[in-house]
Amino acid sequence: MLSKLFRRSGKVLFDVALDKPLGPYYAGDSVQAQVRVRTKGGGVKVRRVEARLVSWRRYRQWEYSDPHDYEDDDDWDDEFWRRTWEEEEHIMGRELLLPAQTLPEAFEEEFSVAFSLPQEVAPPHQGLLSQEGWRLEVIADRPWAPDQQVELEIPLVVPPPGHHTQPGKFGKATHSDEVEMHLALPGLEFVEGETIEGELVVQAFQPVKGRQVRVTLYVQEFIPRNKPDFYVERLDAPDFRENTVAASAVLQEQVSVPQGETLRLPFQLEIPRLQRPTCTTGGQGWIRWMLEGTVDRRLAWDYRVKQEIFVYNGR
Repeated sequence: MLSKLFRRSGKVLFDVALDKPLGPYYAGDSVQAQVRVRTKGGGVKVRRVEARLVSWRRYRQWEYSDPHDYEDDDDWDDEFWRRTWEEEEHIMGRELLLPAQTLPEAFEEEFSVAFSLPQEVAPPHQGLLSQEGWRLEVIADRPWAPDQQVELEIPLVVPPPGHHTQPGKFGKATHSDEVEMHLALPGLEFVEGETIEGELVVQAFQPVKGRQVRVTLYVQEFIPRNKPDFYVERLDAPDFRENTVAASAVLQEQVSVPQGETLRLPFQLEIPRLQRPTCTTGGQGWIRWMLEGTVDRRLAWDYRVKQEIFVYNGR
């Protein structure tokens, strides 16, 4: 009897293969997979074995904390508040593979599963402040033992909608009484991995001199504080913000544009695959991309022109 009590139980193993392991899947698509369930090392008692379609997200938030609970933790800014992650998970579909039973040793059976993605989905992203995605899970619910499961991330693509595809002159410039600046672009919709081909145009209303002319691509992330009324004495910006230089190019050194003349500088910038498409995020936040042209001036405010572009994770 004692030997049965301490006998090592078997394990449930899964082999899961998506019908399109590299994707892409789009909103409204059917996600199909083959699932092989097998046991190893003895029989296994299960309450159920099921497949699930799961939508998940996590994002930065503030959490009330007692400093006595975090004596060795550097991730808090005040005796009352610390940064944490808010996590959400929603089961969007489930399919029962095996009901409650004891699976015998060397059990093996294969199943086909299919789930439909919603007609409207947010793009997956891996930001510094927020992450979100879809996955397929297969889980063996075991009584009096840890559940066993496997997870496969679904390569979901949200393509450009085609709202900003016309070429034109773009950007809001500073110092409009001294210089007119704009960015000539083929449109405002791009995909990570693509190259932006454009032109920075500087028209001088008075002589323009600068140490350098450059274009810079930024990706910005923002989540407003989840406790609007809390005060942290040593924290200047309780909102969550990140500003990352994604790409930059120097177009010309030591620029000089006489009054009445126009400087045109073509450029190319590759959009890196940061997995941070333009989107809204958890915590009522967002991820946005900004393209900026700059005339760097010595001992004076720089001339700048800035334009938001819209970046997607595939076509």
